Amino acid sequence: MNSDGGAVKLSVYFDSGDKRKVIVVNTGGNQFRAFADECTHGGNELNYDHERGRRLRCSSLGRSKFDLEGNVLKGPAKESLRTYPVDKEAGFLVVTLS
Repeated sequence: MNSDGGAVKLSVYFDSGDKRKVIVVNTGGNQFRAFADECTHGGNELNYDHERGRRLRCSSLGRSKFDLEGNVLKGPAKESLRTYPVDKEAGFLVVTLS
């Protein structure tokens, strides 16, 4: 995911049995953002659309759209996406899930 506009999806499993889906996107210029990979409207996965405005789209017909801060640009979603901090350490991306 070194190229501008790339994205990777992760499933993170915890000892408690909980699971979180995360999407990490390369927004350009070696900058990265991480989000919960579920639309706040219906829980569908998200897709990163770097080419047409650097935004996240709901995979359900792409109706809901979110900016790179997780804010709703277009509904039916009304709530912002959950975001996670991303740091770079020794050549690795570290996403802190809280």
